[in-house]
Amino acid sequence: MNNEFIDEKLSELTNVDYESSESSDSVSLKNEMDVDQEPGKPTNATSKTAQNKDKSSSGKSSKFDPELENLQKVDIFLQQLPYFDKIKQNAFQAFEEIQSNLAECIALNEIRPGFVHWTNRLIIFIHEYGLFFTKEEHIRLVRVYIELMLTPSIDLPTVDLCFQVLTDLLKKYDKISRNDLTIDWRSIYSLYLRIHKISDISSVLAPENIEQTSFANFIKYARIYFDESATQEMLAEWRPIICPFDLSMSKAFERLKLFLPTILYEHESGPKLWLNEFLNLWTTLSTRHYWESHLINLFARVAHDTIGNSIGVRTYLIYLVIS
Repeated sequence: MNNEFIDEKLSELTNVDYESSESSDSVSLKNEMDVDQEPGKPTNATSKTAQNKDKSSSGKSSKFDPELENLQKVDIFLQQLPYFDKIKQNAFQAFEEIQSNLAECIALNEIRPGFVHWTNRLIIFIHEYGLFFTKEEHIRLVRVYIELMLTPSIDLPTVDLCFQVLTDLLKKYDKISRNDLTIDWRSIYSLYLRIHKISDISSVLAPENIEQTSFANFIKYARIYFDESATQEMLAEWRPIICPFDLSMSKAFERLKLFLPTILYEHESGPKLWLNEFLNLWTTLSTRHYWESHLINLFARVAHDTIGNSIGVRTYLIYLVIS
């Protein structure tokens, strides 16, 4: 009797241990499956991928700076530096200082040393930071320097300095359209005549090569902003002195080479008003040694600036190359 009771209890205990171990194993396996399949809790690999995506997205969003959105042209290499925030702060402070001091110098009519000093500071600023100012400030600077440069009482060294800063301001001509800024070509031509008449025996102090270097660099970008009717006005001004039997023809083509605009909008006539006429002159006349270089430079500029447009330079290309 006792033996049977003992055997019965032992069998019950063994069955309970087996069932409990089986149930614990199933519960642990179920927990593992729930961890793998639960949508709210990703696994280690997916969590690392998500973290990397979050870091990359946060890095991309941090590169956008609303303060730079309205600026004309910021040096892209400066933006890659780790201390760009400090550079940006210094640039804003420096331009504010330059702008206020330039205005004060002009108001007080202090050309030297004040205006010259702060103009040099502006040139250095543009070379270091780029066009680190808004479009309105950009246009205002161009207009101020053109008005000051055209003042008859301004000496030619200061005019030469204005040429330099205006070249830097107008060089990025995609930042300002002709609808925003227009330059009067006759005023620039009057200044050109003032510079051109200076000779070696003149009493006027002028910088060396102001016409060949500073003015030539400036007019290259200034003529983009001449009015739409400027081409017709120039032709009416200088066509009467285009005479193949007189040295005035060289003077006419020298001025046409400098002032005629060739970067124009699609609806404007531009070179179509004079190109065929000048090409016929060049192919017809044999005595062209004293004005040929000016015309060749003009043809080369038209070919460069009107790529893809319906300008008939290709028809005369063989004559230009062979002759």
